[in-house]
Amino acid sequence: MMKFETREQWLNEAAGRLLVAFFPAAAGRPLKLSFGWPKGSRKAVGECYHTESSVDHSTHHIFISPKLTLPGDVLHVLLHELVHAVVGVKEGHRGAFSKAAKKVGLTKPWTATTPDAELQAKLGKLSDELGELPHIGMIPEPKKQTTRMKLWECSCGMKIRRAGELNARCLECGSNFVLQG
Repeated sequence: MMKFETREQWLNEAAGRLLVAFFPAAAGRPLKLSFGWPKGSRKAVGECYHTESSVDHSTHHIFISPKLTLPGDVLHVLLHELVHAVVGVKEGHRGAFSKAAKKVGLTKPWTATTPDAELQAKLGKLSDELGELPHIGMIPEPKKQTTRMKLWECSCGMKIRRAGELNARCLECGSNFVLQG
């Protein structure tokens, strides 16, 4: 069992071993690995950026969601993202990606793969070899609902939502609508 100071050290060791095991020709390729929120969604658990996104145009950047805490889950998502790095991010989840994912033991749906039983066992063994993941999970903050719509109410309880100002009387009670909240 190994001991790592940082979660990035753990990820780098894991990625190196996964590449050697599943894609030996790609071992040693430039990767930057970290925990971070995938862009645009707190639901996504991993993201791989193509080399054109990197200043040196040769490094893939992979982010694993910080909400993941189980080493087996992190390894599974890392392997999924490594498949993207190996076959090319622009491939998406089709063609070469689905063939390579299937070959390593990932199963459909390709946008949210799961490891088959054999891969699950391999990832469990690797997790044991790597030892403790020095990471404390994060709980994503819920997105706050923002709207331009304002709530207006008259004295009889009739409600209207409208963006901007409102200068109107209720046809039921005759009172003006008043901005709420």
